[in-house]
Amino acid sequence: YFTRRCHSADETAFLLAKAIATGSVRCIAFCKTRMLVEWVYERCLAILKSDPKTSHLTSKVESYRGGYSADARRSIEDRLFKRELWGVVGTNALELGVDVGGIDLTLHCGYPGSLNSLLQQSGRAGRGKGSVTRTGEIVPSCAIMICFSSPSEQYLWRNPTSLLSRGVAAPPTLPVNGSVVKGHILCAGEEFPLVGNRPVSCLLNEYGNVIGTMSTDCELLGGEVYYEEVEYLFQKGLLTRKTVNAVTQVDEKRMAKVNEIEVYSTHPVVKHPWQRLVEIFCAVKYRISGGIRLM
Repeated sequence: YFTRRCHSADETAFLLAKAIATGSVRCIAFCKTRMLVEWVYERCLAILKSDPKTSHLTSKVESYRGGYSADARRSIEDRLFKRELWGVVGTNALELGVDVGGIDLTLHCGYPGSLNSLLQQSGRAGRGKGSVTRTGEIVPSCAIMICFSSPSEQYLWRNPTSLLSRGVAAPPTLPVNGSVVKGHILCAGEEFPLVGNRPVSCLLNEYGNVIGTMSTDCELLGGEVYYEEVEYLFQKGLLTRKTVNAVTQVDEKRMAKVNEIEVYSTHPVVKHPWQRLVEIFCAVKYRISGGIRLM
């Protein structure tokens, strides 16, 4: 059974409104763009106004982004320092340069793009005197990332250890989707023959430094998955195979060695491969985003 989820911005606004409604949780919601900031802010206000018990709390939430005047931003920062605000929706302008203490919760509308940025944003919570009780006990803080429906972010949601266990500077590992690779192979094969783990320059009898510097089809189109998908497409009759002479090696005297290699091309029966790729990608994205709820 699948339940189609709301937009990530709506879910972020829902969590922000619930946090503000408690009256004891101060929260910052980080968004990637100014448009998302206004989306989350307006939606949060609508949720608070919809309940008579929380309608008076709309003055406790504000939006913060680069498009505001300097006076408006200073006013919001001053209200934050004085604990007059319980919730703020902002871009990465709140990530650096604004020292805010006493924040209990950070919400992240989508993956910020790097682990460094995510840690910097989540580090806004758990700081200041409000994070320690009178007895000296540390009050725990919390960070919640609400992923978008893109394949990369849904993979991070399903496999959080791939993000958190690889170190600060390491990029998250993402899977190679075979269905999408098939579409790319068909598009590439229509433009120029596919040569596997050799650079395409070998078909042009260009050799020398070029052979060692150009990326191969295998590197560009999925690594090990490339060979599996090429063989699958060939068996289905979507690719044709032929043997050609090509430069495969250059000796110390810069003498080219010509050998026979197998190349693949998209079969003429395949019409508009780019359109097929778009259809495949949309189908994959729908399957991934169709039935996921984060709460």
